[in-house]
Amino acid sequence: MADQVARGDAGVTGWISAELQQNVIQPIADFENPNQEWRRLFSELLGTFLLVMVAAGGGMMGRRFRIRSAGARRWSRRG
Repeated sequence: MADQVARGDAGVTGWISAELQQNVIQPIADFENPNQEWRRLFSELLGTFLLVMVAAGGGMMGRRFRIRSAGARRWSRRG
């Protein structure tokens, strides 16, 4: 019985080690690859563009359709 438990623990440890290597260590090595720098720059630019578009789009839609958020109504009553 103890031998089966020891083999089971080794199997779990081996599985965890393989998962760690595949899902954590390998992606970190890929991320640090200088040949992939263009992907990081593209992601930063795309993310910034989308963030600005959403922020500007909310204000434009609010003005166009005279929509005020609950937060804006709450703050406007205070002052």
